[in-house]
Amino acid sequence: MRRLTSAAMPRYLPRIIIPETELAAFVSGNDLACQAHGLLQQQKAAGEMLRTGYETLQGVRTRAFAFGGIQIKVQFNPGRLISTSAKADARERSRC
Repeated sequence: MRRLTSAAMPRYLPRIIIPETELAAFVSGNDLACQAHGLLQQQKAAGEMLRTGYETLQGVRTRAFAFGGIQIKVQFNPGRLISTSAKADARERSRC
């Protein structure tokens, strides 16, 4: 894994870097794909929102329709409905 020297590392970066020792349990190889997959697995283990989001993908249903020689696919994702119907009143929007 490539490392940044302290001179090249922005001040905020050490607060967001996950130590290799923490990732080691999730990484099965040295190539970038294995490291990326390991990071995703670690994030799923550490973060409830991400883990729940991935779990809701199991409930996704798709269906294909043909109209005059054109095929379209539609998707029903109950988890998406929950995330897009979040509270969004004026007070909540003004926080941005």
